[in-house]
Amino acid sequence: MTRYPRLPAAIVLLAAAVCCGVYVRTAISRNNGNGMSLHELEAAIAAGKADAAIWQAYGQRCAEAKRFREAAAAFRRVMELAPSREATVACAAALARTSGDELYEFLKELVNTDPKLVVELLERPEMQPHLRETRFDVLQKDARAQAMD
Repeated sequence: MTRYPRLPAAIVLLAAAVCCGVYVRTAISRNNGNGMSLHELEAAIAAGKADAAIWQAYGQRCAEAKRFREAAAAFRRVMELAPSREATVACAAALARTSGDELYEFLKELVNTDPKLVVELLERPEMQPHLRETRFDVLQKDARAQAMD
């Protein structure tokens, strides 16, 4: 019986699988805006072609560029178009890096609808500097009390 080497065939199959995976991942990220640059996303928004995925990608790119006010505004737009926990968390994280006033107002509204999420958000590292303020400490206690109910 003749034995054929299996290693070359295994290498070819592995290379094909990797190529297919890269292609599919690239196609998916292009379709929802993740593969677009900040400039491309801004152009899509200006052209009126922005859905929730484009706004989400724009918010992520703005946050990466340390443009946190714009990121928060983009995530708020995502929350209007397609409410999700991910958008809410991203918006709170962006606001935590701007002013405490905007973050406080955002969390104060959120504590009435989802107090458990507010408790989780206030435990995140980017929120810790704000917890030194009395109003955030009171908000955290209120959220914990409501989350227990």
